[in-house]
Amino acid sequence: MPLSRTNVLVLALLLACLAPVPGRAHEIKFGNLVVVHPWSRQSHSGESDAYMKIANHGPEDDRLVAVTADIGAQVILCDMKEGAMVPLADAIPLPAGKTVELNAKSFHIMFLDVKSAPVAGTEFGGTLTFEKAGTLKVDFEVDEPE
Repeated sequence: MPLSRTNVLVLALLLACLAPVPGRAHEIKFGNLVVVHPWSRQSHSGESDAYMKIANHGPEDDRLVAVTADIGAQVILCDMKEGAMVPLADAIPLPAGKTVELNAKSFHIMFLDVKSAPVAGTEFGGTLTFEKAGTLKVDFEVDEPE
């Protein structure tokens, strides 16, 4: 039985709804690591921050030891302790078999002295350097401030 024009249109709309949506969570598989949705907030203050989830599916611990950003920023790995931001001396630990969520209340990345302010709806490149896995190129999607 042939499909009517209406049925074809409905089917096309349903398929379009299933297509990946740009600007939504993305993940990057990198060896035993999976980096989920690296993103940053829009900022006009010369500072911004970045968040993501990093799953370590490997049998060994790893660590995020460095981050770069194409927005020309000084980058600091941080943690929150008792409501205060504390720069980390060396790295963000990534225990084997665990997922670490970088968010505003725990580990996160700070971009200071930003040369090119991140604008919502855009993205900027950077790298994540892991102690064992090596260096991964990523794109940070920029979202509206909350």
